[in-house]
Amino acid sequence: MNATELLSELAFFQGLPAEVMQRLGEASEVVVFESDEAVVHQHDVAHSVHFLLSGSIAFSLRIESADDLYVGATSRPGSLVGWSAFRAPYRYTATVRAQQASTFLRIPRSAIEAEVRADPALGYQLLCRVVAAVADRLDRAAPYVSPRTSSQASAISGDASASDPRPELASPLDVLNASPFFDSFDRFYVKELADHA
Repeated sequence: MNATELLSELAFFQGLPAEVMQRLGEASEVVVFESDEAVVHQHDVAHSVHFLLSGSIAFSLRIESADDLYVGATSRPGSLVGWSAFRAPYRYTATVRAQQASTFLRIPRSAIEAEVRADPALGYQLLCRVVAAVADRLDRAAPYVSPRTSSQASAISGDASASDPRPELASPLDVLNASPFFDSFDRFYVKELADHA
């Protein structure tokens, strides 16, 4: 099966014009990542987007003063990896590793950008699909990253009067300013985001 045929089977691309599918398919390639091989690294420039065809993958986040934090896994064919290739600042937001030999359809960012420049309405449609995919991933990650309640912290420490044992973290503004993901953001907007974090 060629890349265009594989593309047409992905739910993400259902209903797109045939000529768009053809051009994206011609620009795409099938790639295989071995077990524990990184598909993308958090904060790297997003040069391409990947769609899982077979295998399984795990998502992790690198946070200050901690090792990579596991935030979920999937083996669902068609899962989107590297949504950041669709939108500036084009930085991957998580590290994704193959949990076993896994096959992907890889589409270069340049091919997506060419289609979006030619048809901005298509770009809007694709971003709506990205938002749906990211929202689903956040829902699945929530159990892994939700803050502990004080009762949970006490249960972990064995002391009902103990406070949350997690280390003191930097302010939200410091964290955002230190993140390569926000390099291209106007500092005004970074502060606005930090005020809501």
